[in-house]
Amino acid sequence: MRFLTLRSAAAGLLAVFGAVRIFGAEPEPPALRLPKTARPTGYVVDLTIDPAQPTFRGTVDVGVRLDEKTSYLWMHSDSLKIDKASAKSGGNTVGATATPRGDQGFLGVAFDQPVGPGEISLHIEYTGTLDETSTQGLFRQKSGEDWYAFSQLESTDARRAFPCFDEPS
Repeated sequence: MRFLTLRSAAAGLLAVFGAVRIFGAEPEPPALRLPKTARPTGYVVDLTIDPAQPTFRGTVDVGVRLDEKTSYLWMHSDSLKIDKASAKSGGNTVGATATPRGDQGFLGVAFDQPVGPGEISLHIEYTGTLDETSTQGLFRQKSGEDWYAFSQLESTDARRAFPCFDEPS
């Protein structure tokens, strides 16, 4: 009779969870442009900005039209810390995990269960930095003793203010 030791049990669990991680790996970020399988249909952005503070808080609700069923969605986000994400699909709330990926300002959103095709509403809560040296996205500058907040959302700068689909198309 062979007994299962703690060491061999741990090795077996590691092998199982290692395989799950390998086979359930997140997709690689897009090379340049977002995939054309999802399109935004509207945004509601709520920002809490105090120019005297170096950070801001925000929530964004994005209406998204999905062309196919998916468990993973790509968006843009740059220098934002994602605190919480969820989606509504067909009247049901679906958990989601949003993770900044790659060096081109991509945000990967993994859904707890597949969503689409059709309309979904994506809800993301996040924090960002009011930069003092850059003039992209949201930033702050001091004049005398007072701080002032500004925005510059041209080109690809909106992704520094809120998670979005920040492309010309």
